Amino acid sequence: MPGENNFILSITDPVAPTLLGNYEDRYLHDGYSRGNTLFGAKIYTNGMHGSGMYILDVTNPAAIDTVSIVTWPDAFTHNVWTTENGAYALTTDENSEGHVHIWDVSNLPTVLPVAEYQVPGADLVVHNVFVLGNRAYASYYTEGVRVVDLTDIQNPTEIAFYDTSPGDPPGGYGGCWGVYPFLPSGLILASDVERGLYVFSAPSATGIGDSGSDAPASVRVLSGVAPNPFSAATLATLDIPGGAARVRLSVYDVQGRNVRRLSDGPLAGGRHELRWDGRDDGGRPLASGIYYLRLETAQGGALPSGRQPEVVPVVLAR
Repeated sequence: MPGENNFILSITDPVAPTLLGNYEDRYLHDGYSRGNTLFGAKIYTNGMHGSGMYILDVTNPAAIDTVSIVTWPDAFTHNVWTTENGAYALTTDENSEGHVHIWDVSNLPTVLPVAEYQVPGADLVVHNVFVLGNRAYASYYTEGVRVVDLTDIQNPTEIAFYDTSPGDPPGGYGGCWGVYPFLPSGLILASDVERGLYVFSAPSATGIGDSGSDAPASVRVLSGVAPNPFSAATLATLDIPGGAARVRLSVYDVQGRNVRRLSDGPLAGGRHELRWDGRDDGGRPLASGIYYLRLETAQGGALPSGRQPEVVPVVLAR
């Protein structure tokens, strides 16, 4: 893509940002700045400039220097992030041949391959990866959120996952395409292309949001809400694994008020469809807007249980 520019702006005055410099003729899809070093992800090959990781010295934004260019077969590099000590960089290739590569960048301009991480299976695509502490958090499209332990950097090990699109066929560009682990609260945000926002507690050794309940965190009960948006009514589909479970399905508005209780009691194992007609507990029609279905489940126990609630946004459009 000749003629592409990657701008560096001063936002000292955010109302009137000023241009400090640009990196021309090499389209970078994404970039991560660590001090005066910018790690760029070049997703496309154009002319002599291959896809991969471009490491730049941006000490002087008006005269950017290229420190290292790293390319590899089937590269389609969507993002780059470093470990907290800056010694290693992780890259993601957003294609069915791609996965997470780990590179030693401690002695620039030399860059050395260290390890790779990939969810097993054909045609699986990773989107972004971020690092917090000794864990990498990857949004892996149809394979959901994947959490990888980097304690032994040469042997990255998956320690937790959450499938945001259970039941969907693997492969392609649906499902989870963003995960954000940097909130001060320790909560983790994830975005699903079709299903919206997910909020998780920090992962344990067995799953994201799993606190030792009988149902593992990788098993979701609220498997779908459709239609969404809706005008007259929508159906929440529940797939309860195993035997009977206590189920509480509630509707909350954007101010956090519980406006409707759709279920609060035992349900047999299997599939159930719970209908919401856009009304509150008093039968009054609610205004158009965003609402949240919040599902709490416990198998054989009282609510609330150790299992984290499942929350799905729905849009009422009258």
